[in-house]
Amino acid sequence: MAPETAQQYLARDLWNTPVPLVRRTPRELVCVGVGLWILFSELRQPAAGKLFYVNLVLAVTFTLAFLLRFFLARILASAAAFSAGAQWWIGREQSWVAPWDQNWRAYACVVVLAVLTSPDLVRRFDRGSVPRWWPNPWAILSRLNLALARWSLYLLCMVTALVHQGYAHHLGTPQGARVDWVPGYTACIGLVFIAQALGRRSAVLALPALYLWSLYHLLPRPAPLGQLQLAPPLLFAHTPHVAQPAMLIAAVGLALSLWLSVRYLRGRLD
Repeated sequence: MAPETAQQYLARDLWNTPVPLVRRTPRELVCVGVGLWILFSELRQPAAGKLFYVNLVLAVTFTLAFLLRFFLARILASAAAFSAGAQWWIGREQSWVAPWDQNWRAYACVVVLAVLTSPDLVRRFDRGSVPRWWPNPWAILSRLNLALARWSLYLLCMVTALVHQGYAHHLGTPQGARVDWVPGYTACIGLVFIAQALGRRSAVLALPALYLWSLYHLLPRPAPLGQLQLAPPLLFAHTPHVAQPAMLIAAVGLALSLWLSVRYLRGRLD
């Protein structure tokens, strides 16, 4: 048993010890390698429409962020993976039966999350050193507060990704005006994320409001005449299988963000 334990510690040290020439750990190099793989895969098999440019910008941004050891790289990459995973694994029915060449992005989300799940990466990025002109708001948070903050953002990103997928089905249709709240909702989320990245902890108070905003539009509609079952919300009229998972994710995120907000108001985020 002792030799096996020693081998585990040795393997962990090898993964987390910087390589002399590049001054990055093997785990960080794997993160960069995954980013390059996604980048070249996207160039070889582009997504349709504007999604190609979005995927391209994200792949380049996150690869450079890991190369430069930007302290938000791991959190932002995880949020992007959760968002894309929600669209591929929840937004699409039976994603797992699609051929690899048509569905590689779904599995790429799982690979990214598996690579990013590491206490060493949390230490080097989430709690890492930063330039004096950009304070790291995550560095001094306790383990509980950091987990609450991260998962409040991850779940909100998943809800937003599903909302945008439903919104895309209504663009250019007569019902499009009834979902025109989505751009304003997205802009508010962007402002909250920027405020948190800049160390404005009071921004956590806006998270429950954003979850409530999304839940209001995710509630099912009254049942049509002659039917007992509630109709899916207008946003997911074309993808009714998304409605219940989106509501569940938003409800869990609301609970976590409320817990985080209460801790902030009680002065327990310091």
